[in-house]
Amino acid sequence: MWESASERYDKIAEQLVLNPEHLQSAIITDVKISNLDEIDQENINKIVKRMLSKHDTTTIERLFWYQIKDWILPHNVARSHSRMMRTIYEWFTSCNIESETRGQVHRIIICNEDNLIKISEAVDSAKRQYETDRWEDINTKRERVESPWKLPDKDEFGDSYELIGTNKYAFNKCFVRRERSQAERKFEQICEKILTLTGGIKMGNR
Repeated sequence: MWESASERYDKIAEQLVLNPEHLQSAIITDVKISNLDEIDQENINKIVKRMLSKHDTTTIERLFWYQIKDWILPHNVARSHSRMMRTIYEWFTSCNIESETRGQVHRIIICNEDNLIKISEAVDSAKRQYETDRWEDINTKRERVESPWKLPDKDEFGDSYELIGTNKYAFNKCFVRRERSQAERKFEQICEKILTLTGGIKMGNR
């Protein structure tokens, strides 16, 4: 059943927080601490202040990019990053949240924990389905096709070949090139002298 963009908007409004007034502070941050032993109350206060403060559009966008990269892993980041972003923008656009207002999309994802959890679950589900489809495709391509093979009933030899007498050749007659090397001729003689050799097939010209 076809749904309009407004109908889809009403549905996601029941699941996600979309009110801009409630999407001012990011729930993830790019604060890094190299040594946990160095954490003191001052550092904790800085972290809390940064997390609770209203974030500008540039900061939200940067954190959105970080989240996209996290979703993509372990797949190729360079190749998949733009595809993931485009897919997310297109999905929100289909729900009547225009892609021109991408800042709103960023805030919906980055500034509400429940939103992030639900959208992350949807992304993980899509990734699992992608892996299933990808391996099914790989296995389909790997399926062996049995092709019966047999020696031809006869081979055509021109004047450049000659028939030689040998007791160790696998077939009834052995044709070899007239202008074969001395090493090949010597190899033929060695094979004839080896008592434990019951048969052989000469492949190629050397």
